[in-house]
Parts: sequence; C-alpha cells; structure tokens
Amino acid sequence: MEEEVEKLKGSASRHGKIYLKATKNYLEKGSDYANNEIHRLQRILDKSISPAKVDELTLKKNILSTYAA
Repeated sequence: MEEEVEKLKGSASRHGKIYLKATKNYLEKGSDYANNEIHRLQRILDKSISPAKVDELTLKKNILSTYAA
C-alpha cells in the first residue's frame, strides 16, 4: 500500500497519505480507533477554526468514516 501511495501525485497523494495513516492507526489501535478519532475531530470542528483547517479535518473525518463500523 505504501508503494502505491508513493506513486500518487497532487491531491491524490495527499488523500493517499491520509488513508495510509488511518489504515496503520486502525490496525495498531483496533476497531474503536476510527469512531474515537471521528468524535475527536468533530469536537475540534465545532470550535472556531480557520477555513483551511476545517477543510483538512473534514477530509480526515470523511476518510475515517470508511473505517467506522
């Protein structure tokens, strides 16, 4: 998976790296990781943060939702 992510360019590379990190954390921390991280990110998103940070955290949250049960 790491080799395939390295081949990606542009925004696909950014998304691939987030997927790779989420996958590694999911495997290391177990099935509760995705749900716990989604809740954590939502708490941050509920606060007043910059639009760029909102985009980044929303992207991560959406990717993590693929791992949530």
